[in-house]
Amino acid sequence: MRAMLDLADSKYLLAIHRAMNLTSIRFRRLQGYFQSDWESAFNAPAKKLMEAGIDSKGIEKLLRNRSNIVPEREVDQLRACGASILILGKEKYPPSLAHIHNPPALLFYRGSYTGDEFPAIAVVGSRSISPTGQRSCTKLVTTLATAQITIVSGLAYGIDIQAHKISTKLHNKTIAVMANGIDTVYPIAHENYVFQELRSGNLILFSEYLPNTPAIPEMFPVRNRIVTGLSRATIVVQAALRSGSLISAELALDQNREVFAVPGDIFSPYSAGTNQLIANQKAMAVTSGEQILSELGLVNIKTKKEAQRSFPLSESEKQLLSFLSESDPIHIDTLSRQVKNAASIITMLELKGLITDLGTNTYVKNI
Repeated sequence: MRAMLDLADSKYLLAIHRAMNLTSIRFRRLQGYFQSDWESAFNAPAKKLMEAGIDSKGIEKLLRNRSNIVPEREVDQLRACGASILILGKEKYPPSLAHIHNPPALLFYRGSYTGDEFPAIAVVGSRSISPTGQRSCTKLVTTLATAQITIVSGLAYGIDIQAHKISTKLHNKTIAVMANGIDTVYPIAHENYVFQELRSGNLILFSEYLPNTPAIPEMFPVRNRIVTGLSRATIVVQAALRSGSLISAELALDQNREVFAVPGDIFSPYSAGTNQLIANQKAMAVTSGEQILSELGLVNIKTKKEAQRSFPLSESEKQLLSFLSESDPIHIDTLSRQVKNAASIITMLELKGLITDLGTNTYVKNI
C-alpha cells in the first residue's frame, strides 16, 4: 500500500471531486484506467472518460465544471480550515468504512486522527430529547467511554451532541460526521464546543464534502452510512416512528453491524421507533453499557488496548493491519495480494493478540 497522498499531491483528485462528485465507483474506475494519474483524468476528453467506464452524468458534470475549478485553490481551502484527507484504499482510511457498499472515495477530517480510534460505536437518537433519553444516553456512553470505545455520532441536537459531550468530558475520543463541508460546523450552536474539543484532541470531525458545501436535507441520510460504517455497532437511544435514527439502524443492518435500542414508555412518541425496532427483532433491547460491551466481546478492551500498544510493530505489520477491520473478515489470499510475506506477518500478529483467525483462513482485527 502506498502512503497517504499529501494535500498538494491530491489537487487534481480534489478538483475532480469538486467537478463531478467522486463516488467510490467513479473513483475506482478512474483510478484503474488512468493509473492514479489524476491530472490526466481531470483533463481527459469525453472519449477517454467513456472508456474508463464513467457514467454520462459524471462525464457531463466534469466537462462542464472543470474550466471553473482551480486545483490549487481546493488545496488552499482545506489547509485554511485545518483539514486533511483520507483516500479509499490508502493509509489510515478506516477499514470498517472501506468495506461498506458505497464508501466515500475521499473523507476529510479535522482533529487529531491517527487511525487507532477503533473500535467505535455509534450513538444516535432523537433531536428532541426527553429527560429519560438524557439519562439513558449518559448511562450508556459513560460506560463505553470509560472503556475507551470511540463514540460516533452526527453532531445534531439532542442525543447526538449529548453523546459527544459525555465522551469528551471523560477525555475519550469522539467522531462527529457532518453532512456539510468540512470547513463549517453545523448546527452553528455547536461551534464553540467543536473548536474547544478540537483543541483538546478529543474530537475529530469527518465529512465527505469539500469546503463551501452547504448542508441540504438529502445529505443527512447519506451521511448516516458513514456514522454506522465507522462503527462496530449502532445504539438507538430514542427515536420516533419517522426518524433519521431508524434510517441509521437500517443502514447498520445492511452493513452487517449490530443494532441496539433502548426500550421505552409505550405511550411516548420518543420511544415508538426504538420499541418498533425491538419488536421487529431488528435491534437488541439494551439497558446498560456493560451489556453492549459483553455482546460485542469488548469487555476487556481498555486492558487490551493498553497491552497491545506496548508491542512494537514493524512497518509490514502496520501495513497488513491497515487492511483489516473488526467486523469484516478478509481471507489470507486477499491479504497476500496486498502485502508481501503476509502468512508470516499474520503469524506474528496472532501471537501478539492483534488479529484473530475466524476459520478457513479469514481474519479480523481484535481492536
